[in-house]
Amino acid sequence: MAQGPFEKGATVSVYELDENFEETGVHIDSKTSNDSGAFSIKIKDFKSQYALFKVNGRYIDNITGAKSADSITLYAFTDLNKYDKININFLTHLSHKRILYLVTKKDKSVDKASMQAETEVLRAFDIENDGFDDAENIDIFGKNKQSAALLAISALIQGNLLKAKLNDRLTDFVSDIEKYGTWDNEQTKTEIADWASNVSLNTGFDKVKGYIKKWNQTVDLSAFEKYVENFWQQNYSLGECSDKNQNEIRGNGNELSNFRHFICRSNKWILDNDPANDGDTRWVTWVNPNGYGKSKSCEVYDDTTWRDGESNECGSGFGGCTKKRETKKIYHSDGYYICQNKAWMWVSVPIDSINPEMNIENESDTLGWKDTTEGAIRKGNITDVIYIFDNKQWRVATLPEASLGGCNEKTENIFGYVEMRIWQNFIPPTWFECKKNSDECPNATYSPGYYICKKNYDKKFYWSGLGVSYYNHLCNDSSYYANSKEGDAHWGSIEPIKKKCINCKQENIDYLENICKKRCYVHDGTNRYYLGVQKIGNGWRIGHASECALGFGGCTESRFGTIKEGPVFKAEVSSDYLGYELYIMYSYVTSIDSIKKRPYICRYPYSEGLDEFPTEWYIASDIDIELAPKLCDNWWGILISGKNNNKYVCDLDGFRLATQEEIEVGIACTEYNMYVLEKCSSELEKETGMTCTEYMRLVEKCRTKQKKVSMDSTALSNVVNNKRKT
Repeated sequence: MAQGPFEKGATVSVYELDENFEETGVHIDSKTSNDSGAFSIKIKDFKSQYALFKVNGRYIDNITGAKSADSITLYAFTDLNKYDKININFLTHLSHKRILYLVTKKDKSVDKASMQAETEVLRAFDIENDGFDDAENIDIFGKNKQSAALLAISALIQGNLLKAKLNDRLTDFVSDIEKYGTWDNEQTKTEIADWASNVSLNTGFDKVKGYIKKWNQTVDLSAFEKYVENFWQQNYSLGECSDKNQNEIRGNGNELSNFRHFICRSNKWILDNDPANDGDTRWVTWVNPNGYGKSKSCEVYDDTTWRDGESNECGSGFGGCTKKRETKKIYHSDGYYICQNKAWMWVSVPIDSINPEMNIENESDTLGWKDTTEGAIRKGNITDVIYIFDNKQWRVATLPEASLGGCNEKTENIFGYVEMRIWQNFIPPTWFECKKNSDECPNATYSPGYYICKKNYDKKFYWSGLGVSYYNHLCNDSSYYANSKEGDAHWGSIEPIKKKCINCKQENIDYLENICKKRCYVHDGTNRYYLGVQKIGNGWRIGHASECALGFGGCTESRFGTIKEGPVFKAEVSSDYLGYELYIMYSYVTSIDSIKKRPYICRYPYSEGLDEFPTEWYIASDIDIELAPKLCDNWWGILISGKNNNKYVCDLDGFRLATQEEIEVGIACTEYNMYVLEKCSSELEKETGMTCTEYMRLVEKCRTKQKKVSMDSTALSNVVNNKRKT
């Protein structure tokens, strides 16, 4: 069936494909016989089992249920030996070029290529391939969840597009996913997500389901609705909405979207349109797009809009410091605060609980105190305010100083947990210096959490929030492993330096330990494959999980090509954002089976773009084992003899068997020498044993052969296009 669904009279064509998956010129044409897209074609004169189906015509709009004014074209690649009934649908179309690419360029079997390509298309719409049939065997009129998934993809890809643009969107998707299996057009994804969320959150969804019922009375509409809602909620990184987080506000993690905040109500995410008054505050949860961790930010309703707030606006209980409340004073039993430049600042300390208007200056709280050691802290004579001895005088301590003391050369790299004390200064002392000379000063404020004593570029010490850039200092105290040698590897731990953690309870230590134990560290100071951001000091670097989990140690350059046998394990990759568009990757084990064994090889990645970890222990293939310790280190087409007298070639994705033609010629046609290589070099002459003239002559043969294949494809495409125009 041609499942647009296409209306009666749409043209259906079947093209025979040869052993190279090129059209042979033999094809059969037919027409759809009803408005459900039914067609019947008797396949004859086909010598090959592989065929490409194509349908062109007007279709039933999945959103409105009306017949379209314009035509679209959908394709389906199939194995005729597997099925007597073929469905041409949006899933077959979106995956067909990816399947052919995997078969012809990556030497995948047809079954494996189909499974991979269709899974990648489903994943692009945040749908898991939960045992689905092949795409050409999925019926949009079915009652199961795979039919509902197909309908959801069909509806999402159409959205509220002007129909003339649907062909463009289909073409862009097919082209985008063909080579790498990912859909990277974030703008289009966002447009679809915004349409889907708008429909889901309004009565429009009921209308859409009503339209669908008119032409499709069998599909599971509840499953269809879940797939559509999951797509936009995943796109916005909203996460779960359940009884556990009712009334929680979460921010839209997609900056391209037209919508900003959502609130969890009755187990459903809806737009946050609750009325607000000037000074209202709220905490907004932001879910990490890759699924690891959450963060909260303060927001303040200032005048007529919500803005990013300082933590003490949400945490003090005073409400937001807004434009209308500028210079407003709020009294508190432990002091009073004044609203200045979008932050509440502590001013002085009232001691008369009956008459809070009677205040004394800070000097009364420190009366009679003598000079002491720089950085020492002490509670006030009258109040619970904590003071610090700084620059030979006592002053009110900042929030971190009240818990951790002074940050100076004696406490550098000391870290700890800062508790909430609303009567301390939330503003760094440098802010007051700035305000004397300028009205444009940063609004950075302190909040509870983990801090570490650091020194800035001016050699001034300060308490810094313990961000991800400091995790390696905590998890891998290199001084503790001073006697380590190259290749030593271990999981991170807070244990060696936990005594340096000030004001830390066991729950704080457990929190940090949970962060550390997911990071593998390798002593590998000379490895040229690692970038500066991955080298963390004293020869240590963050390693791949395989380097800690298998027991072999690190995959260092001196171990390249080494084969070892180890347990079967699974790992996941995550990342920490360092700022300035820099990320540092780490991976950790999710499961390990010590009974089952498999061979591993230490090497760098062969496939382009897979460089999260420049070296690791990979699962060793039969070719790896036969050629070890030889690695795929150039793409010049040199033939390599294996231990079993096989001939191999190092190509862009690693080793492969040489063709008989390449063996006879003496050089292989690699993707590098056909498309990238510009000129020969003396190094190349030395490696190949050929003169540059001789080598480039053979390369030109490769390129000529490839051009002929491309020209044949172009000519065939022109014939097809001319037929369309006719």
